[in-house]
Amino acid sequence: MTSLLLEVNNLHGRWPPSSYQTAFKMARSINVVTLLFWIVLAVAHPHSVPCEKVDKYSTQWFLDHALADFKKPFSDDALFYTRGMTSQAIKYAKSCNLITLWNVWPCELYNYHNTPDNSMRCIHNEESLRTIFYENMSRAFAMKANGSAIVMHSLKDYDNPPLNGIWGRIELPTIKKVAKVDLLAKIKETGDGYLLFWWLHYEAVTAWLKQQRPLSIHEELKGLKRRDLQAPTYCIRPEDYRFFDNVDW
Repeated sequence: MTSLLLEVNNLHGRWPPSSYQTAFKMARSINVVTLLFWIVLAVAHPHSVPCEKVDKYSTQWFLDHALADFKKPFSDDALFYTRGMTSQAIKYAKSCNLITLWNVWPCELYNYHNTPDNSMRCIHNEESLRTIFYENMSRAFAMKANGSAIVMHSLKDYDNPPLNGIWGRIELPTIKKVAKVDLLAKIKETGDGYLLFWWLHYEAVTAWLKQQRPLSIHEELKGLKRRDLQAPTYCIRPEDYRFFDNVDW
């Protein structure tokens, strides 16, 4: 339109009359409004991406794609937990510099928001897919455990921990059969009640326990935690914890 107006100006030997100026200003205004419209539309309706397939995320995939700081086996610092304990377990892990399921893999894998631009939306928002996804992730996490490990239970589950969730069906059997874990202890959601409940070499550990002073076991094991890494970072936020308690831990 600008070139057209300039051509008219050359023909008449003067600047375009007011009618042309008005048309020119209107065209510019329309272009700005149109641009703003498309910006708002893009924000309100993000570009849709295909959903990831849960078949991609096998146990081996998780083992192969752990973050750089967690490529090696854990060393006396793996923390597991059972149902309803996401918030309490993360809080305890942060205070003791322990590793949980939420530290080991890229943040985008934990994105559960049901938006078109999130490729993980289908897995996280379909219960059966979500269960498969976290079963495989949890198995990989358990396979990386080494030395001693801890599992946290709620106060009501502490005496009789649930074994029908991911801990009982996936993680505990993996620890006993595959992982190089020597000692397993449980704690309450309050962080106390530390109690050894399984060890790989019963006779050797029993003899060791007899030589220990009372209440020293937890202190000894905490002293074995690796010190070569800073406190792990967390992808999920406190407002996300309730959603992840939907997983049958």
